[in-house]
Amino acid sequence: MNLDYQQFFYKATRFEPFPYQCKLATQEDFPELLNIPTGAGKTAGVALSWVWKRRFAEKSIRNQTPRRLVYCLPMRVLVEQTYESVISYLDRLGLLAGTASWKNPNEKTGLIKYSLVPSQPDNETLISAHLLMGGEDAGTWDEYPENNSILIGTQDMLLSRALNRGYASSRFRWPLEFGLLNNDCLWIMDEVQLMGVGLSTSAQMEAFRNNFGSFGNHHTLWMSATCKPEWIKTADFKAGILNELKIGKEDERVEVLHKRLVAPKKLEKANFTLKNTKKEDSEEYIEKFSSLILDKYQQVEPDPSILVIVNTVKRAQGIFQALRGRCSSESNDNVPELFLLHGQLRLHEKDRIFNDFKSEDNKNKGKILISTQVIEAGVDISVPILITELAPWSSIVQRFGRLNRYGENDNSTAIWIDIKPDKRESNSIILPYSDEEFNAARSRLEQLSEVSPQTLGNVVQPQVETQRHVIRSKDLVDLFDTTPDLTGNDIDISRFIRDSGDRNVYVYWRDWKGDKPQEDSPGPSKDELCQAPIADFRDFYQKKKEQVWLWDYLEGHWIHPNDTNVHPGQTFLIHSNAGGYDTTIGWLSDCKDYVPPVISVTEFSSKRNDHTGDDQGVVSRKWETIATHAANTLKQMETLLDSLKPVTLEYGDILKTAAYYHDIGKAHDVVQEAMLSTINEDEKGKLNNYLWAKSGHSGRIRYKRKHFRHELASALILLQNSGVLGDLDTNRVNLIAYLIASHHGKVRLSIRSVPGETVPNNYDTTRFARGIWDGDVIPEIDLGGGVNISTTVLDLSLMEVGTDEHGNPSWLERMCKLRDNRDLGPFRLAYLEGLVRIADWRASSLQEGESNE
Repeated sequence: MNLDYQQFFYKATRFEPFPYQCKLATQEDFPELLNIPTGAGKTAGVALSWVWKRRFAEKSIRNQTPRRLVYCLPMRVLVEQTYESVISYLDRLGLLAGTASWKNPNEKTGLIKYSLVPSQPDNETLISAHLLMGGEDAGTWDEYPENNSILIGTQDMLLSRALNRGYASSRFRWPLEFGLLNNDCLWIMDEVQLMGVGLSTSAQMEAFRNNFGSFGNHHTLWMSATCKPEWIKTADFKAGILNELKIGKEDERVEVLHKRLVAPKKLEKANFTLKNTKKEDSEEYIEKFSSLILDKYQQVEPDPSILVIVNTVKRAQGIFQALRGRCSSESNDNVPELFLLHGQLRLHEKDRIFNDFKSEDNKNKGKILISTQVIEAGVDISVPILITELAPWSSIVQRFGRLNRYGENDNSTAIWIDIKPDKRESNSIILPYSDEEFNAARSRLEQLSEVSPQTLGNVVQPQVETQRHVIRSKDLVDLFDTTPDLTGNDIDISRFIRDSGDRNVYVYWRDWKGDKPQEDSPGPSKDELCQAPIADFRDFYQKKKEQVWLWDYLEGHWIHPNDTNVHPGQTFLIHSNAGGYDTTIGWLSDCKDYVPPVISVTEFSSKRNDHTGDDQGVVSRKWETIATHAANTLKQMETLLDSLKPVTLEYGDILKTAAYYHDIGKAHDVVQEAMLSTINEDEKGKLNNYLWAKSGHSGRIRYKRKHFRHELASALILLQNSGVLGDLDTNRVNLIAYLIASHHGKVRLSIRSVPGETVPNNYDTTRFARGIWDGDVIPEIDLGGGVNISTTVLDLSLMEVGTDEHGNPSWLERMCKLRDNRDLGPFRLAYLEGLVRIADWRASSLQEGESNE
């Protein structure tokens, strides 16, 4: 592509770049803070600057630019819009690793489907884009770590994966995502004023990447129209040295941007206040609010679009229902269309509502949109009238950004409503915000009569101290181990993802026959997922226990939730007859009506829920010996490493060795008997003399020992036959053993038995874990090329705490030493284990003709 950056930007966006956008792309390093007004093109600026640096800048800049762009946003509605924009940029540039389908193929205004076709490892020209939201299949982003890719998702999905506890992800995929999201990545934290504790977590994670180390380069860029460096200062991340980029004088001289900066926006204060939460007072408040909306609607000609933003879903629902009641009684034609939009709606309904509001089909009819914070940032919408409740100053500024956004209206007005609790009233009325934030915003609003971006840019930002949970290095180290505790629970990371008043679970509704859902039913699509406040959901399932289900990854079946296994970020299946949802109002825990399933649920392909009971690593379409699979996996690792140079160059030999020996544990009788049990006696006689890594049986294979893990056997065999590795030091031998044991994400830092596994007859005197029993005999393994492993009697003594009678350290002690090694650390270690898994997948997919997992 023989273009300069201005030509490149215009081809992608159909707009000339602003000076700051050019500077962002052409200066050598990214800033830490991008402080740009709303409507000034931050998304295009950062996304295209990364594409330019990664693909078209001089070689030194290309090499220092991370190959993964991780674009993190606080809300789903922002994610969808950003994803659509990025897809359109890449498509126009001819760089999209996939096929985009559009509503209007001529103008490309409205993405409706994106089908990913991953670029091959030797193709460096294309860039893949992936959407990480609840219910969305993110494609193969984690199978191609060598490719240029853009990941766009919510802070729930992305930060949870960066903390090794990925929401709506199989626990056995957590380490792979953890490794890839903390190595060779540029993180973009957008609309940070809405992130709450997620903001401090993002700063701490950047500090941890500096302290623990990572492969490749890493960087975090925070951006907003209202962000200040002080917001990003945390216990381990010092904000005093932040490099900040702002709008400059050259930008202000650009006509189109100048028009947006000085867009006229009058400010008025409503003549009523929200003071308390008593039922009668709340009803009076909603009545006055509804009257204000209708009065403004009647006063302005032609019929206007009005945007109303309130702070809670319940108030939004109440105002909408009150307006709907009043409008339904009107007989004249001048009745507006009403819309309700908030975070507790399914995407299926949310898309319809938002698109109908933006549609120009009924140009002569006024529209009123009642919304919550989901609309206040990043959403490309512009209205002539905005009515908003008081909110923290940063949120107020963002809300004003939806008013006369492009300066197209000479008579736009914003009306704000004060929220001032009575002395006897608790601060619950101002949740999810604080009294200090409200006081700071009120004092500034009362001094203003207009709120153009230029005026707001001159207002001194209030600094409000907010007490939040801050993740520390010890917390991150503890999160490296993905094994649940003895009660089956995990460390709760929700306090590091969202503030306490903003924690949700995901729910979806299906209709099925029988007492429980089918165990092979597909997971939820993004269209059918709905967020529900966790406290509200707990009340709901207490009344509907028999109709609410949770997938148990460990046992591989559906269970009913209880107080111990309901955590933020989890996904629950509800029978449609249980109610809890209205397609216009959204999540309503007391709604008893039938909830229609989303029609598109049959139109998507979802991977089956993973659990420890299956070992799909042995299933294939044709037989393959351990020796052949070892050679194929080694070859895939060599290709992968060649594509990743110089990221993992120093560990190349270690990775190749782990890839070669990763499946020797399949020589165990449990594996061989399971594979051969699928064929008749004549075929068995022909195959009995070989040790197989892959079965020609296409169905699921069950082991006679429940929860058996062949990769644990592989690691034990290698440790007990480390002489085959030559003269390697103990630390490298332990690293190879770890990479072998962890290549399915199920045996990692600790070795212990799991509930329900098959135990030996003399279990009181015999060690056992993950289907491996002390004293199991592994036959001789010939890997070809003169590599031969003698018959081995498995020894599980290293699962004990402390050292054994010979002074050998336990498995836990060895692995913790690797994790805490300053040359490795948790991020690098997880990245290495992911590469072994990927090489195994690729070897298996070549043999099978399709993806292995």
